[in-house]
Amino acid sequence: MNMKSKNSSAALAALCLSLTSTPLPVAGRDAAPWQAKAPSPRPLRGCMLPGRATTEDDIETLASWGATLVRFQITRNWSAVGDNVDLDEFAAWVDSRLDNLEDVLRWAGARGMKVCVDLHVTPGGRDKRRENEMFRDGRFAEAFVETWRCIAARCEPVVRENGPVVYGYDLVNEPVTRADAPIDCWALQRRAAEAIREIDPATPIVAECANWDLPGGFRDLEPLGVENVIYSVHCYGPHEFTHQGIGGRPRSTPERPVAWPGDAPGGERWDSDWLRHYLAPVRDFQLRHGCRVFVGEFSAPAWAPGAENYIRDCAALFAEYGWDWTYHAFREAHVWNVEMEGESTPEMKPAADTPRKRALIEALTAPSGKRAATETATKAAP
Repeated sequence: MNMKSKNSSAALAALCLSLTSTPLPVAGRDAAPWQAKAPSPRPLRGCMLPGRATTEDDIETLASWGATLVRFQITRNWSAVGDNVDLDEFAAWVDSRLDNLEDVLRWAGARGMKVCVDLHVTPGGRDKRRENEMFRDGRFAEAFVETWRCIAARCEPVVRENGPVVYGYDLVNEPVTRADAPIDCWALQRRAAEAIREIDPATPIVAECANWDLPGGFRDLEPLGVENVIYSVHCYGPHEFTHQGIGGRPRSTPERPVAWPGDAPGGERWDSDWLRHYLAPVRDFQLRHGCRVFVGEFSAPAWAPGAENYIRDCAALFAEYGWDWTYHAFREAHVWNVEMEGESTPEMKPAADTPRKRALIEALTAPSGKRAATETATKAAP
C-alpha cells in the first residue's frame, strides 16, 4: 500500500482490527533460510540526521565532512509515555516524514551517500518502563508490520530510479521488552522484514536486538532468519562516561574524575582495551555467523573530559572490525552536537570548531581510522 496514493489511515486501522489475532511466528523454530553478508570493502561512516526535517544543506555539509552514510530518523517524542496510540494519526504522521525521506534519498544519492531508514518510534509507543507496547498488543504489532510495508512502498520507486541509495531498513530503534511478553521481539522484526521483501527484495534489513540494542544482547542471539540482514548495535559504554550529567547522573569533578581514557570511579581502566571487551559479544557474533555489523549510534556528551578521545577510539575499533557506523547525532540535541560546546545544556553555544568535531571528521576521512585514534589517545593518557 502506498500511503501517498491511498487512504492509509483507514486502511491501516482496518488491517489492525482484522489481524489482531494472527499468530506470530516463533523465532528459530519457524526461521526461513538466511544468508549473511560480509562487511563492505570499505566500511561506510557518517551520522544520524536530526529529528526535524533534513535539508539539502545538512546533506551537503556531511558530504563535505567525508560522510558516506546517514541514518534518517522517523521520530517524535521519543521518550513520551502513552504516545503514538492513535493508529490513524500515526500513519498520517509517518506519511508526512516520508516526504522528507524521499528528498533525502535523492540528495544523498547525488553525493554518493547511502541512507539508513530508521523507524525510531513504534506504533503504541512505550510504557513507563520504556517497553514497546507493540510486544504486548497485537493491534500495534500489526500496525508495525504495515508501517514497514508503507515505508518500503515509498522507497522502492526512488531506489529503482536512483540505484541502491537505501543502506537498509532499520526496523525498530532500541527495542525494549520482557521475556514473558506475548509477542517476540525477533519474530516480529522478522515479520516486518518479510513484508518489506514482498515489495523490495534487494535492500538489506537492519535488525536491532532487545534490550536497547546493547552489545550484551548478542551473547545468545541467533540470526534473524531472513536473507541479507545487517545487525546493528548501539555503543554507549561505559554509561557512567557517555551519559554523565544527563538525567541527573554524576559528572566528572577533580575529586571524582570521569574521563576518557582514565581510571573509572570503580577502579577499572577505561580505554580502548575496555571498549574491545565491551564489544566482544558483537565481534564474536560477527565471526560466528559471517555477518555485517552496523554501529547505529555512539557518542559522548560535549562536556565529558576526553569525549574526542572516545570518538577516536570507537572509530578505530570499528575500522579494525570492518563495521559501518553513524555518530549520534548531527545537529540534533545540543549535548551530542559536535558543532556546539558548553559545560551544561543551558550553556551550549554554536562553535565553528570543537575537539569532538575534529575527531569526528578525522574518523570520517581516515583510510583506516586506527592510527590517528591510537596516537591521540596515547598522548592524552595520564
